[in-house]
Amino acid sequence: MESVLNFLERLVEFVALSLVNLPWFLLGLASGLFLFRLLSAFLPVKPRRGWRIGLILSLTIISGQIIWLGDTNLLFTLLAFVPLLMLASKGDKVGRLAVTVIFFCLIMPVNAVLNTYYAPALAHFELDNVFYFTDKFIRPGIWGLLFLAARKRLPERPPQLSPRFWRLVLLLAAMPFSSLLAGGLLYLFLGTRLGLSIRATGDNRDMVRSSSVNPAFTVTVGLCAANALTGLSGAVVGQAQKSADINMGTGIVVIGLACLVMGETVLGRGGMGRGILAVAAGSVIYRFIYAIVLYTKIVPIDCLKLFVAAIVALAIAAPTLKSGAALQRRRLAARRKEAR
Repeated sequence: MESVLNFLERLVEFVALSLVNLPWFLLGLASGLFLFRLLSAFLPVKPRRGWRIGLILSLTIISGQIIWLGDTNLLFTLLAFVPLLMLASKGDKVGRLAVTVIFFCLIMPVNAVLNTYYAPALAHFELDNVFYFTDKFIRPGIWGLLFLAARKRLPERPPQLSPRFWRLVLLLAAMPFSSLLAGGLLYLFLGTRLGLSIRATGDNRDMVRSSSVNPAFTVTVGLCAANALTGLSGAVVGQAQKSADINMGTGIVVIGLACLVMGETVLGRGGMGRGILAVAAGSVIYRFIYAIVLYTKIVPIDCLKLFVAAIVALAIAAPTLKSGAALQRRRLAARRKEAR
């Protein structure tokens, strides 16, 4: 009897809590509905009701997400947002991806500005409760006003553009994702005649000179591209950390080399595309190891740089150690074969 009473008591509490939060859920659902109406004007959504309901609920959750400028959770949100919209829509893949990126870049800045600037401004005057209530109205208000302002100008059907034009739209929409865009453009550039000449200069300078290509020119272009990417990386890091220091780049060359070696150890060597993926994978692995060391505190903070230097040294020496271990295994197999 007591267990039944406890269950009924918890059920009543759950129903009461749901009724209290129901108005806030309806306001969030209004944001999802306004965004769905805007999205469906440019993206052909699948006709099944389940896809539409799931898309509305997902837009409701994403439009109410708590996120800040420079927050790394943006990447994880993007990884969940893109597959969902691609699965819930139909038509040209490049066009769907372009519209998805555009709406992601439309929704996230609103959330980031509200949580980065509006919330601290009210917290400065000890008005946290005011932010909690007004934020619930501001988000659907923004999307509602945008929908009402654009309602008469929205197309009756999603636009049908040529694949080439959709690629241009996707390129422009991907501008905020500067790192991904830089990697893609670098891959395309190194596949051109000039890019191949730059890569060949690094392998054999005399051969390039004998092919009537000026090595000084290719070296200059390569250094310009490398320094441009370095400046872009520094700008992105400064935006993420909201600060910059002249000593931020100390030792970054060794770390970059270690990331490259780690990525090539995991993915193996191959074409230029695999090399770019190896750099990205190696940087993730390096930061993951760094985070584990900080979280577990297996070494003192004073010895952290020494420990990281040891990891970098092992990463650089990993290919040599791997080939040496393979050689020792072959020698051991040969000795066993001779002993028989």
